[in-house]
Amino acid sequence: MSRVALAVALAGATLGCTDYRELVRPGPEAESILVRDVCLFPATGPECFEHVDVLVRGAKIESIRPTGAEPPPGAFVVSGRGRTLLPGLVDVHVHLLASSAPPWRWALPDPEHNLQAYLYAGVTTVCDLGGPIGDLADLREEVESGEIPGPRIFYAGPMLTAPGGHPTGVVEETVPWPVSSLVLSRIAREIETPEEGARAVDEVADGGAGVVKVALDDLPPGAPKLDLDLLRAIVERARARGLPVAAHVRKAPDAVAAARAGVGLLAHGVLGGPLGEDEARILGSLRIRVAPTLASVEGYVALFEGEWKPNALDREIEDPGILADLTTGTDLATREVGPGFTAFLYEMSDHRATWASSVGRLHEAGAVLLAGTDSPLLGAIPGASLHREIRALGECGIPPAEVLLGATSRAASFLDRQGRFGTIEPGRIADLLLVEGNPLVDLSATARIVLVVKEGRIVERFVPEGRLEAAK
Repeated sequence: MSRVALAVALAGATLGCTDYRELVRPGPEAESILVRDVCLFPATGPECFEHVDVLVRGAKIESIRPTGAEPPPGAFVVSGRGRTLLPGLVDVHVHLLASSAPPWRWALPDPEHNLQAYLYAGVTTVCDLGGPIGDLADLREEVESGEIPGPRIFYAGPMLTAPGGHPTGVVEETVPWPVSSLVLSRIAREIETPEEGARAVDEVADGGAGVVKVALDDLPPGAPKLDLDLLRAIVERARARGLPVAAHVRKAPDAVAAARAGVGLLAHGVLGGPLGEDEARILGSLRIRVAPTLASVEGYVALFEGEWKPNALDREIEDPGILADLTTGTDLATREVGPGFTAFLYEMSDHRATWASSVGRLHEAGAVLLAGTDSPLLGAIPGASLHREIRALGECGIPPAEVLLGATSRAASFLDRQGRFGTIEPGRIADLLLVEGNPLVDLSATARIVLVVKEGRIVERFVPEGRLEAAK
């Protein structure tokens, strides 16, 4: 058992812990894997290539050829007919030490389950945007050593915020005291001076972070926001340490301010109000990356209005008790979730009709849309939420190829400057997702998973009815 999982289990002995089933385990090692006669979306551009053979040897992709060659001796051969092969998915906004349970159900987070869930859903890389840096470093080490199965992990460590700024209010209203105080001390750092900002950046950089996370949002409504001079000082220090900066924002003016300050990624985008053409033009001209997290915010609003329903992948991954609590009497408007969080839910519900046009306007202006989910959080099921996000981006009018690029190579390039993964090309790490159908025609095909490969090794996936065989 991993160190983080052991800590959760010990706490669960007193407080009670959800009993998750096994979702994945590493499959048998094969010298080579051949995916034969497949439609290939390599994520090097918007094109898909029919009737292709992809050969994996060891941890890397060895060759891509027109179909027809004999497989190497002993190769594990997978039929690709009627299927599409794309790179393993990348979720640029997760919280590995969180839970998708509602606040009225006391369910301890299970990071080992979360990691399995992402891999089960074909997500081979994640970036945790706000969590305890020591635990995240341990989780990454345990995944890399093979102690626990999971996706490749990047992380930011604690979020840098204004005194009393987000996430303080949300945590205090949704997590019981004194647990809320402990949580905040591990996931956020309050910054008052440029010197404090520089020290905080150094702290996360020295702790192995691959990105710095800041908050620039009055959440709950009226909460303090990070001073822009402090934000610029944080960005400058992060650049000196070779790290990009991601900013939690909700509203267009904050998004523009963050982009002008040099932030590389807007988490949540501009869903807290309409996005004007001039604001979109500025964001597009800066080629800012935006992860709208539509699926999670839509989930909040659906819960608020008593309309949240699980889909098939949600049911395969999440604990039935948590799903029951999310779908039975889930009208958040009548729940005790705190006045600030309730005001946030009313505000987001009011602006729901503007989301599609705002995201579409960002794309048209030249902003780079990435896939992120903010999962697992209230109603956002780890792994499954990325497929909801992919479909939600498509419903905003984003072309399917652009959505898939944002969930693969473009997301990977934000996290990894070495270009090791995120595309299907000879010499790249073999993170692969094989699905039934063609997501360039129907984005929901990404959830019809046949095979997941991480670093050249097949992932055994266990659906509720038993084992899903990879080769057919």
